[in-house]
Amino acid sequence: RLINRLLGQLLFVLPLLFSAGFLNGQTTWYSYQSGNWNNTDWRTWTTDPSGTTLINPSHALPGATDPVVILNGRIVTIPTGTTGRTVASVTIQEGAVLDITNTTGHSFGTDLNGSGLLRLSAASFPGFATGTFVQPGGGTVEYYGLTGGFTLSQFTYNNLILNLAGSADEAF
Repeated sequence: RLINRLLGQLLFVLPLLFSAGFLNGQTTWYSYQSGNWNNTDWRTWTTDPSGTTLINPSHALPGATDPVVILNGRIVTIPTGTTGRTVASVTIQEGAVLDITNTTGHSFGTDLNGSGLLRLSAASFPGFATGTFVQPGGGTVEYYGLTGGFTLSQFTYNNLILNLAGSADEAF
């Protein structure tokens, strides 16, 4: 009986641990402050959902199985020369900015959500499966500093801003 009871409790607890991310290695990361998303600036990220306390004792960065939330009032930049970021999902809250500059090769997993601002200085849009960011009521995408003629890879936007480098520049 004791074994059956323990097995029953274990079968109840294991799914909870998996859904909370404890056993599958998933951690939800929130922007603690404005900063860079590169291999050295770990202070940009916290596990505190309010973003007010730096909780990142292992100096970790968001990984491939982790959801990322850019909080209101924060600007997170992926600097030039940074390799593509791969995460489970990205949410850019209203009033938040994710600037991926001219970097490419990003995969934002299953969802790109939120109503903030996604800035790009390359025509290559980050990969994602679904999400509300580019749908009505979603966020704003800004392409900036692009020169010459360029072709956009994303065709659906909630809001789109084109800040071209010169008056003769064109987007296709």
